[in-house]
Amino acid sequence: MSMQNDNIPKSLDFYDKLVASLPIFFARNAIDELTGKVFTGRYLSDLMSRKEGPIGTRIGNKVVIFRDDFAVWLKSRYNSGI
Repeated sequence: MSMQNDNIPKSLDFYDKLVASLPIFFARNAIDELTGKVFTGRYLSDLMSRKEGPIGTRIGNKVVIFRDDFAVWLKSRYNSGI
């Protein structure tokens, strides 16, 4: 029996796989490597400075993004068609 649900859109499957592959938290500049450069640290930095990016937390000199916060942000952009 196949575990894949054929009714799930392929794009949603991509979203779920991307989010599931991320660690619980990560440095903003690590997003390049974690997403295969789908997103870059510089891009997220620009969005975050305009209050349009995921929520980040400064720890020392690094900005850390929690996976759940990134997932909420990504889902909102996915749903808005951006």
